Amino acid sequence: MPSTQSARLLTLALVVFVSLSPALARADGPRVVVLPFEGAEAVSTRLVVYEALEAEGVELTSLAAAGEAARAARVRGLSRRRVGRVLAIADADAALQGRTTVARDRVLVRLVLSTASGRVLYDREVAFEDARSAARALREALSHGASEPEPPPRAAASSGAQNDTPPWERGADPAPSTRAGASSTPQLPWLVAGIGASARMRDAAFEADDGTRFHRAWYPTIDLAAELRPFHTARGLERGLFVRAAFHHSVGLRSVGPNDTVVDTAFWGLGGDAGLLVTVAEGWDLGFAVGLGVDAFELADTPATLVPTAVYGSLRPGLRLRTQLLDELVVLDIGASYRWIFDRGPIGAAFGRQGESHGFELGASLGGSVDVGFSWALSAELVGVVHQLHGEADVVPASDGRDLGLRFGARVGLALR
Repeated sequence: MPSTQSARLLTLALVVFVSLSPALARADGPRVVVLPFEGAEAVSTRLVVYEALEAEGVELTSLAAAGEAARAARVRGLSRRRVGRVLAIADADAALQGRTTVARDRVLVRLVLSTASGRVLYDREVAFEDARSAARALREALSHGASEPEPPPRAAASSGAQNDTPPWERGADPAPSTRAGASSTPQLPWLVAGIGASARMRDAAFEADDGTRFHRAWYPTIDLAAELRPFHTARGLERGLFVRAAFHHSVGLRSVGPNDTVVDTAFWGLGGDAGLLVTVAEGWDLGFAVGLGVDAFELADTPATLVPTAVYGSLRPGLRLRTQLLDELVVLDIGASYRWIFDRGPIGAAFGRQGESHGFELGASLGGSVDVGFSWALSAELVGVVHQLHGEADVVPASDGRDLGLRFGARVGLALR
């Protein structure tokens, strides 16, 4: 019997210990959830701050758990409307939020530490290179906030003396100086460049005097693309300036005409544009671009060639919409442009030297990048040219025609941000 009672007591003690172990583990100090930051360099800055707090001995939830909690509570940036819900989901006592901005050649980060009640324990803007040192002030602000009762409203005004120090800096060690003249590491330009492959389709048809002449083919291409933002560290509108360039060339493409005649074929394109993006909402950029480009469909000049070589030179004004779905890790980029065709190449002389040609381009890409390292993109594109032809023709007169192209591609490459 005594042994049975001892076993029961031991079992009860184990149950009580297991039940209280989470609370005992939390007894050392409050737990902080570091929510996803917003702005340029947000991913790397958040990681630096997280590691610095970890080194200071602050208890933290994992970055993955913090991201899931932020998405579940629909909290972005510095919004504190649902911080209490985030803390409940993440089982934490305080939330750290951040927003990065760029001033000249420096990245600044505003750090806000708050509790479920809405009380702000820390709110300060520091330079990126000082983020590690700021962790000490965050830790002390957290310990003071956990041990001291909430101060009454306007308590600082009762002293009768004017205090220019912001309330969130009192009682905590200030972070290192962030004077504009302080030394800092020059920021890299924003550059994303990659190589990839696409599956493309051409569907061209012209209504000529001898009937409909057409050319349809699917073909693979090798693609190169790059985007540069030379002033992305600036403070004004010039921060959104961008320059893009792209090139593609067919691989192993040959066409077979009547009587199994093999026709040498090379399809390629080269284009570039420059434009400006302006932030219209949190994580949303809208802008415009103007560019030039050439698309060539080169076919051998033989009797088997129903549609002669076309070389479309075009001026390309357009619009661009860019939105961050998950910081810069996942970005949706949508574009639409008009193409004013100022040159048609040999196809114009073949079907009609006079007339007009107009085109369009619709495209979207889903991609992303790490601050310094890897970039990726999946893209789709629809391009079209519509012709109205008349006048002298070297081959056969044609009244009108169309030249449509469809592309699906993937690309990987380098990212410097």
